[in-house]
Amino acid sequence: MIILDDNDTSNKTPAHSLFQRLAAEMIAEKSVVVISGKGGCGKTEVVARVCKIALDQIYKELKAEHDSYVRKILDITIKKSV
Repeated sequence: MIILDDNDTSNKTPAHSLFQRLAAEMIAEKSVVVISGKGGCGKTEVVARVCKIALDQIYKELKAEHDSYVRKILDITIKKSV
């Protein structure tokens, strides 16, 4: 589930915030989502925020895997040199 920042005041009304939150949740859960609306309603903002959150999560996972791998290599190297 994607959680958008509740402190973000850039949304025009509570209804905008609700619809953007619903759109973000659908993007996170469905394979294909069609978002439509008038100009300025936040379509691009929602997609960009969801993509950023997803990329941040992927980055954290890859970094954790990388760090774990490096620790294993260092442990093997240290054991061989002792």
